[in-house]
Amino acid sequence: MSGRPLIFLFLILFTNCSALKTGKTITEQINNPCFELANVKNQNLSANDFNIKKAEIEINIDNEKQKLLASVKYKTPGRWLICLKSNTGIEVARAFITVDTLLINDRLHKKLYYGSIRSIEKKCGIPFITLPVLFGDFIAGNVSIRDSAKCIDGRDMKTFKFGESEIEYLLSCKDNKIISSKIRRPGGNEIQVSYSKMKLVNKYKYPARLIIRDPSEKCILEIKIRNIEFKNIEKVDFIPGKGYNYILLK
Repeated sequence: MSGRPLIFLFLILFTNCSALKTGKTITEQINNPCFELANVKNQNLSANDFNIKKAEIEINIDNEKQKLLASVKYKTPGRWLICLKSNTGIEVARAFITVDTLLINDRLHKKLYYGSIRSIEKKCGIPFITLPVLFGDFIAGNVSIRDSAKCIDGRDMKTFKFGESEIEYLLSCKDNKIISSKIRRPGGNEIQVSYSKMKLVNKYKYPARLIIRDPSEKCILEIKIRNIEFKNIEKVDFIPGKGYNYILLK
């Protein structure tokens, strides 16, 4: 398996992996008939700076498996620095993502990919604003979330439009978190993400295990968050590698 598919599989996840395996998270039945959607949004990790110091990733493409380590720094209101390493600690790739910029150092091939987020959004059919959904955040776009959700067996389902795309959430009324999400792209392709093993660090609640599956690509991706910190991050910088070939992402 070459390095390039691995890089883009995680860093531009929405391009390659589409449908999801349902998680095994069990939610208790709740007597209250409704709860406020704002309470779910208040649990979003992307409302604050965070630093995933270690995450374990297993990628299975057509029954060929590979394991990687990852770290993710996020600074509000939307600056991402993602680093991928081999299990031996050798850096494979580093990416810097903002609302208008994507930079990726492919250290295996000494290439730097660059481009605008808009061009990637157009190609993939997935808005940049939905990236935090990967980590279990509830993103509703510009739509008001003052509505209440109706709990049936402790769960409810809500769908929000993002241009030509939409996201369907399965919500836990007990945890005020998402159990699973489906990101539907133009053309009928669908990304599904499941979240399980909820953990609480101080006041922050997050899923420690995420699973993504794409039958069309024969792809399964599992992410386990092992170490995360919540603190103010001073800078999220990207330093291009020296002697790299620059390649424009179109």
